Amino acid sequence: MQSAVLDDASFKKREKAEKKARKARDKKGGGDEARARVFVLDFLGDVEASAVEALREEVSAVLLEARSGDEVVLRLESPGGMVHSYGLAASQIERLRGKEGLKVTVSVDRVAASGGYLMAALGHQILAAPFAILGSIGVVAQVPNVHRLLKKNDVDVEVLTAGEYKRTLTVLGENTEQGRKKFLEELEDVHRLFKASVQAARPRGKAGLVPMRWPAAFVTIWRPVTAICFAARKRRSSSRSAGPFPRAPSIVCFRGLRARSIGPSKGP
Repeated sequence: MQSAVLDDASFKKREKAEKKARKARDKKGGGDEARARVFVLDFLGDVEASAVEALREEVSAVLLEARSGDEVVLRLESPGGMVHSYGLAASQIERLRGKEGLKVTVSVDRVAASGGYLMAALGHQILAAPFAILGSIGVVAQVPNVHRLLKKNDVDVEVLTAGEYKRTLTVLGENTEQGRKKFLEELEDVHRLFKASVQAARPRGKAGLVPMRWPAAFVTIWRPVTAICFAARKRRSSSRSAGPFPRAPSIVCFRGLRARSIGPSKGP
């Protein structure tokens, strides 16, 4: 870019100055070995979180190379999807957090909702574009049932199981209230795990933050354009304008109709 906007003499002069500055840093022991590095990863999520296999390999490579003081920036975009798939994806962020001295920043340009937010919440900080969508901490399932249609056309379907709750709801067989109740219990179990993961990664009740009304907050989304931070720092940014990345963990707070906040994560 500089070669395009500068004339030849100015460009060469700038190159010489940068080379001289690099040599001076190396002399003082501030060469590449001592300089903190930033590893940038991308995750574009679909319903099945099919990018998780590539993410797993990339995380393994980063963990082999990263040193204390380095940083990983994950550029994340996902509306969520399958529970088990996004659970695996979130565990990759936990692997990064487990390395001592390695900071994890999650950048959201458009959306990190449901399973996508499960991943984002595990970062030490979240940087989000003003109108990005975050949150939607909930679980949803839908199962079509054509039993009455089949019965109307004199078609019988036998669903045979061993074990009381091997099949709670079916597509072809007749569903029962007992099966529906068990299915809802399983959804609630997953929801509890989801909430526990977010609460562990982004604890609430820190000084200077408005306590989050968790039951209401779990069924909504937040937009950083309405962010209010009652602590010293506020970060609203996109992946293109996020740097330089600060070493102190920042706090992103959100409010909707009432003041709500996402607490800071525990630092690296």
